[in-house]
Amino acid sequence: MTYRPVHLLHPKKILQKSNRYPRRSLGQNFLVNKGILEKIADAVSENQSSTVFEVGPGLGHLTVLLCELYHNVVAIEKDDLLAKDLQERLKEYDNLTVISQDGINISIEDLIHKFTPDYDVVGNLPFYCATEILFNFLETEPSAQKIIFMFQREVAARLVAKAGTKEYGALTIACDAIADVKPLFKIKAGSFYPKPEVDAEVLCFKPKSEKDRVTPKNRVLLRKILRAAFSARRKTLKNALKNSGIWDDLTNDRCECFSELEKIRPDAIKPSDYFMMAEVLAGKQQGP
Repeated sequence: MTYRPVHLLHPKKILQKSNRYPRRSLGQNFLVNKGILEKIADAVSENQSSTVFEVGPGLGHLTVLLCELYHNVVAIEKDDLLAKDLQERLKEYDNLTVISQDGINISIEDLIHKFTPDYDVVGNLPFYCATEILFNFLETEPSAQKIIFMFQREVAARLVAKAGTKEYGALTIACDAIADVKPLFKIKAGSFYPKPEVDAEVLCFKPKSEKDRVTPKNRVLLRKILRAAFSARRKTLKNALKNSGIWDDLTNDRCECFSELEKIRPDAIKPSDYFMMAEVLAGKQQGP
């Protein structure tokens, strides 16, 4: 898409006007590469919903592009001063609502009730809390149409990893239980101000339909299995789950479906097999 020219000062100049600096404690690294900003806006607005929730709008460089694309833009900013400044500097956009709140703790259900159940989500998230915010949105019902989030490269690699690789683990499987994830593009550290120590990558998440996602009850059991399995990822699955008692719970009726899995290491087992284990545990907890 071609965007109308919008001039926003470099983050350093915007902050200097109020004698402020990026706050490391909040993981503030502002994306300044205009081409990348437009690629993110294009990605989230493809087959767009009526509303977009932007998490961590910072100084508004992506926000102004979203305001040209969406009927409603809801910007969620933890930094009170940045939120106030953003509302003032972008007051020409009557489709923008700025909320000063932490993306980790915000009630997404309240946002949906206030605005719309038809929504997308996008964000340049602080690296230190990115996965927590991601799951806050992924586990919400009704779910977003799509979620476009940025992560440091190492975390992105874990989210899209395949079984049998060193990056594959509990995070990979927990995400696959509720969403399909696709890598979009990488971003060099030099595209941010201040420059972080690591590169980033943008991922697209499509929440799975209710019939395809692991149920909330089973996800609790899945997390229990994953904690035990990947705390001893170099052992066989049987030995990794033995000390916690999970293995005995799974196999006490001599279910033959585990005979092929017991000698495999946890990091070589497909997500679908972990989902099956959670289903078996759920059935045994429910009883006859």
